[in-house]
Amino acid sequence: MMIKLPEHTPVGTKVTLIGEQGDERITILDAARRLGTITYEIPCMISGRVPRRYNF
Repeated sequence: MMIKLPEHTPVGTKVTLIGEQGDERITILDAARRLGTITYEIPCMISGRVPRRYNF
């Protein structure tokens, strides 16, 4: 999976791939629909090098 960020985004900037930030929300279903795949595939596409933060 490749994510396009705005130009000149500093290294270390936190981004939300799946979840909520402020009043915006991206679900796994949203990502799957955009990529034309099933929801199971989305977490599998995210490299192990990407830090995860789980909030319950």
